[in-house]
Amino acid sequence: MDKTVIRKVIAGVALVCLFAGVLFVQEAFEHRGFSGGKIKRPTDRESVTETLSWQVLGDEAEGTGSFSVKIGKQIPDPEDIQGLLEYGREYLLEKYPEGTPVYGDLRIPENVPGTQIKIVWEAAEYTYINIDGSRRKEVTAEDGERVELKITLSVYGEETAVDTAVVLMPRSFESTFEERLKERIEYLESSTNEAWLELPREFEGVELMWGNPESFLWLRVLFLIPVVPAAVLLLDREKRKEKQKKREKQLMAEYPEVVSKFLLLLESGLTVSAAWGHVVAELPAEGDSNPVYKEMRMAYNEMENGVSEVTACENFGKRCGILPYMRFAGLLSQNLTKGSESVFPLLEQEVLNAFAERKEAAKKAGEEAGTKLLIPMTGLLMVVLALIMFAAFGNI
Repeated sequence: MDKTVIRKVIAGVALVCLFAGVLFVQEAFEHRGFSGGKIKRPTDRESVTETLSWQVLGDEAEGTGSFSVKIGKQIPDPEDIQGLLEYGREYLLEKYPEGTPVYGDLRIPENVPGTQIKIVWEAAEYTYINIDGSRRKEVTAEDGERVELKITLSVYGEETAVDTAVVLMPRSFESTFEERLKERIEYLESSTNEAWLELPREFEGVELMWGNPESFLWLRVLFLIPVVPAAVLLLDREKRKEKQKKREKQLMAEYPEVVSKFLLLLESGLTVSAAWGHVVAELPAEGDSNPVYKEMRMAYNEMENGVSEVTACENFGKRCGILPYMRFAGLLSQNLTKGSESVFPLLEQEVLNAFAERKEAAKKAGEEAGTKLLIPMTGLLMVVLALIMFAAFGNI
C-alpha cells in the first residue's frame, strides 16, 4: 500500500469520526429538553417531536415501549386580548373542523396550548357521551352519530364562542395500553401552557418510569470506519485499472509511427542504437507525459549507460507490457543478433499490420461513438413526437 492510499484511508477515517461527532452533538442538543420525567417546551421553534420510552415498574409488568409526541411552543400572551381569542378560535377550528371523526373518547383540552385561554365545552345532547367526553353509549351506525358542540374560550375576562360538530364513530378495536398512554400524553400536552410538560408517574393504576431514547446514529456511523479502507482500496484499484487501460490505448495509438520510423532509419543504414538516438532526439521536450516517449527515453539512457542494446530492447518491450511492443523489441533484438536482411521483411509486415490494426481501432471507436449517440437521439425523437402529438390533440 503506497503512501497516497494510506493518506486517503486516514482522511476517510477522520471524516467519518468528524461526522459521528457532529451527529453526537446534534443528538445531545435535540434531547436537551428532557429531564426527570419532564419535557421543556421549545423556545426557538414552533414545535419539536420527542421520542419517549416508557417502562412499567413493579409486578404489574405491562412491558416497555416507545412512541413520539409533538411538543408545542409556549406562546406568550399578547396585549391584544381579541387577537389572542382569535388565535384560540383558529386553533380549535383547525383541530376540530366540522365533521371531525372521533373513534374513542372526546378529549378536548382545557387550555389552548401555550396560552392562558381556558376552554369550556358542552354538547347539544349527551346520548352517546358524558360531560367529561367519555363514551356513555356505544355507536352502532357505521357512518357514526353527529354531535353538535358549543365551545367557549375565555381569557382575562373576555370570551368568545365557537360552534362546531364531531362525528362519533363506532370503536373498531380495543386500544392497547401504549395507545391509551400516548393519547393521555397528547391530551396533557394540549392542556397546559407551562414551560415544562410533566409526564404522569402513574397511569391506569401502574407506576411508570420515563426515558428519552437516543437514536445513537453517531454510534452506527462509527461502524463505517472498517469500510473506509476497503472502499479506498477498491477505488484505488479501479483507478489503477483505468490508468493502465488509458496507457495501453496511448501505446497502441503511437505504435504504427514508432515501427515505421525505425524501419526507415534501419533501412537507411543506421544501427539500432543510432536509430534509437535519432528517434529520441526528435521527441518533444514535454513528451514524458506520453508513455511511449517515456519508455523510449529510458531505453536510450540504458544504452548510453553501458547496458547492451539487446537487453535495453528487451527491457523496453517488458516495460511497455503489451504484445505488439514485445514483438517489436524481439525484432530489434533479432536485427542485432542475426543482421538486418532477415529482419526487414518482418518489420515491413509489422508496419502493415500496425496500420491495419489502427484502422480497425478507429472504425470500432466510430461505431461505439455512434452507439452512444443513439440514446440522446432517441430522446430528441421522443420530444419531437410529443410536441407533434400535443399540437395535433390541441387542434381537435
